[in-house]
Amino acid sequence: MIALFLARIFKNVSPAPIRAVEVSTVFRTLFATLVFSMTSFAQSVSLALSSGSGYAGAAVSLNLTLSGGASPAGLQWTTGYVAADISSVTVTDGPAATAAGKSATCAGSAGVYTCVLVGVNGNVIADGVVAVVQVAIASGAVFASTAVPLSGVVAASLGGDAIAASSSGGTVTRLASAATPPAPVSVTPSSGSGVTQTFTFLYSDANGYSDIRWVEMALGAALTSTGSCYLHYDRTFNLIYLANDSGSDWVGAAALGSGGVVQNSQCAVDAGASSGSGSGLQFTVNLIVAFRSGFAGAKNIYMQAMDLSGLPAGWSAMGAWSVPSGNQPPAALSSTPAAGSGSSQLFTFRYWDSNGAGDIRWIEAAIHTLVSSVSSCYLHYDRATNLLYLANDTGSDWVGAAALGTPGSLQGSQCAIDAGASSASSSGGLLTVNLMVAFRTGFAGGRNIYLQALDLAGLPAGWQQRGVWTIPGGSQPPLPLSLLPAVGSGTSQTFRFAYFDPNGFADITWTEMDIHTSLTSVGACYLHYERATNLLFLANDGGTAWAGSSPLGVPGALQNGQCTVDTASSSASGSGGILTVTLAIDFRSSFAGTRSVYMQALDSAGLPAGWRIAGLWTIPSGNSAPVPLAVMPGAGAGSSQAFTFMYFDANGPADVRWTEMDINSTLTSVGACYLHYDRATNVLFLANDSGTAWAGSSPLGAAGTLQNSQCAIDMASSSSSSPGSVLMVTLPISFKPAFAGQKNIHMQALDLAGLPAGWQIKGTWTAQ
Repeated sequence: MIALFLARIFKNVSPAPIRAVEVSTVFRTLFATLVFSMTSFAQSVSLALSSGSGYAGAAVSLNLTLSGGASPAGLQWTTGYVAADISSVTVTDGPAATAAGKSATCAGSAGVYTCVLVGVNGNVIADGVVAVVQVAIASGAVFASTAVPLSGVVAASLGGDAIAASSSGGTVTRLASAATPPAPVSVTPSSGSGVTQTFTFLYSDANGYSDIRWVEMALGAALTSTGSCYLHYDRTFNLIYLANDSGSDWVGAAALGSGGVVQNSQCAVDAGASSGSGSGLQFTVNLIVAFRSGFAGAKNIYMQAMDLSGLPAGWSAMGAWSVPSGNQPPAALSSTPAAGSGSSQLFTFRYWDSNGAGDIRWIEAAIHTLVSSVSSCYLHYDRATNLLYLANDTGSDWVGAAALGTPGSLQGSQCAIDAGASSASSSGGLLTVNLMVAFRTGFAGGRNIYLQALDLAGLPAGWQQRGVWTIPGGSQPPLPLSLLPAVGSGTSQTFRFAYFDPNGFADITWTEMDIHTSLTSVGACYLHYERATNLLFLANDGGTAWAGSSPLGVPGALQNGQCTVDTASSSASGSGGILTVTLAIDFRSSFAGTRSVYMQALDSAGLPAGWRIAGLWTIPSGNSAPVPLAVMPGAGAGSSQAFTFMYFDANGPADVRWTEMDINSTLTSVGACYLHYDRATNVLFLANDSGTAWAGSSPLGAAGTLQNSQCAIDMASSSSSSPGSVLMVTLPISFKPAFAGQKNIHMQALDLAGLPAGWQIKGTWTAQ
């Protein structure tokens, strides 16, 4: 079953009945299934873990190095250790993994730590350090040397074949502590002035840098935590803390290198662009610090530290800094990530203004080999209007504007920005702009990331290079770009699934979406969309075949025991490199709970995107209102037509008390073809011309006609049915000549608990 499931993912296979398969490893990733099912070994790789030493209670960094030259697309390994010696193991991505756009997902228990290294791209991993394994020595450890073995190493090629793999573990040696405290060494620069600065703080410890527990830095006119830029860095947990204005507590913490900003009324630290590292006896902390205008004046720079045994270094004055007064231009702080590669990336651009983020008028970003708007991914964001602009290929004008956080995209020949998956926020002096950027194949190569800004007084920041990015060339797989909304709850939602292909959206063969607690087609809302035919497929409850298919934009409903898709309210469209699939989905009450939303795609060359968790959706339990799904046909013209009105109830069609339909130019019962259907009695009512009473009633299927001056209903040919969770009411309606003209078709419903659906326009008809 696994092989058949993978074949649908890695090869261009038409939607034949799918096999029931549960992908339920600890990681819930496609790779975990893939590696356990492969049998072909054509190449070989080796994973080796280095050795290291440290003191009890300290963390030791061990490099995990890939060699062999086979260039796998994914890796899996298990790190073992003696729980009495090692208190914990954590893993961070190494440079070889980052360069390939891969990241590690890990989980484990005492003595065992398993990781999978994969990425949603078509890149392979070159030889080098793929991960850094942080081993925390237990505070009460007494061993001289303890083994850290590797096992369960599995490697997969880009095509899905297994690669033979070998491994070798490392050892950790415990050092005996000496009673020597750490010491501040220097700060660079040790003097100067400015609103922003990257400071390098250097500390040393005679017992090795891993003996340092924490370091502190204080920038102020005097050594105090009150009204100061007072910082505390915990080396073991890689967290930076900033004191609040009164010096009585911390405003918060952020991990260096992992994004986030901590700030008070005096300063801010961009943790994402900051770092901490050690070598031998020395430990270095690089912090990007920005100052507020209210903190202007001459400041001293103080440093102190403490080791694992509690020996303090004591405060030392190490430098001086002058924070300028008056209006200062904004500054481009950082780009996160600052380096990497891939066809798409969510970039975080941070800008600072000492007078507050509200003083920033606009910011710009240019991704190119040089600062230029010509043949560039050149972006302009207006803070006040929340509008993003993208320059055209010649750099002579904008291709358009889009509001961040609103569904839509901006595209040129170099890049596309998914505005709906992008956002902007401000806090204190910080403006953060998150942009989901996807690159076209023709823009391949190494690119620089430049940032600039302008404040309300017209003071410019000036262009500053804040990163580098490599865009892969050649044929690249499509990518799940974004899901809107990505997080939320409800029994009904119109989801927008956006996919990107560097070769253009027409290169996408199909896309899939799976809504469930894990990646499986069993008992799931599992969907498959064929771009060329515009057909949507929904898997049956067993995941063994398709429950049905329907073109998007055509009235109808696809349903199984978990969900119903209103295909009339669903659509698909492509522009540039982006394919957007919009699906109106209603969930059954029996499917209640928090569900992951997975996305994947395949291109015309058979290159897969791979499954990606794009969001989380919570389906509430208990009662919920019914939903008018669609009317078939949803549009047309004529003097008579058999209409099928479809309603959805998460608790089943038996929960619907009544439905109503109003065919008229506006929503009114006066001079209308206004109908009321009572489900329990199977009786249809038609309003009189004035809308003040019923003109008559009759059971569906009974001989006779209901009519007023606008319409007549053939009751003998009328019927209702309840397939799955949908109530369908079919009414043959003939329109009177005096009622000629274009009319809207309104629908509403009420359930047994009295919850209303509310009126919705679900179609139009021109009566003749």
